[in-house]
Amino acid sequence: MRDLKDNRVHLLLYFFGGHHTNASDFNNLSKLKKYVNILPIIPKADSFRTEELLRMKTDIIVNSQDRGIMFFDCIEAIK
Repeated sequence: MRDLKDNRVHLLLYFFGGHHTNASDFNNLSKLKKYVNILPIIPKADSFRTEELLRMKTDIIVNSQDRGIMFFDCIEAIK
């Protein structure tokens, strides 16, 4: 049994583009959520103003909760 390869994808790093989200992001995530753990990434977050970053994070959280999308919980995984 040790010779079996595990070809499953265990984690998807999902990069949101730009300074806002769009419906296609959440449509894609809705389709993928049943197959793989998802970790949302905000690229170039250091280039955001504090208000912009907070708005982006809030938008991601609210839209994902509305669609039943759960993200990978890193803290829970290491307990």
